[in-house]
Amino acid sequence: MVTKEAHNLWYDVGERYVKENIEEYRDQVDFETPQPTHYPHGVQRAKLGCRLLCRHCVHNILPALAEETSDWVVNTRIKATLLLYYLILHCEEKITMHMDKIFPIIYKTIRDEDPQVVANVSFTINLFTRTQSLF
Repeated sequence: MVTKEAHNLWYDVGERYVKENIEEYRDQVDFETPQPTHYPHGVQRAKLGCRLLCRHCVHNILPALAEETSDWVVNTRIKATLLLYYLILHCEEKITMHMDKIFPIIYKTIRDEDPQVVANVSFTINLFTRTQSLF
């Protein structure tokens, strides 16, 4: 129930973002790229507005995310690594501009003591390495 509500709210935020910034993103709205053929199986591509909003804000999120991956609470580190995955997924090919901030996060978290954190980062690395062919 909560997951569905969060998804609906995220969809609404994306729609509102596009409406408020339609002049800036007119070409992308009119000529939206189709979902990449190698998109992760079972994952629905986020709406254009959600992807644009993530691209716009990712540079502000990554420094805080780096701090969260060092937190002493395991659950915080798990959620932070999941957030990194979804940021890369939403930013698509534009994430390459932020590699200098992402690599230290990956280097640090892949050596984490918690297996779930390491598993999340492994999925993230897999997605990140496919971004060039994916998008």
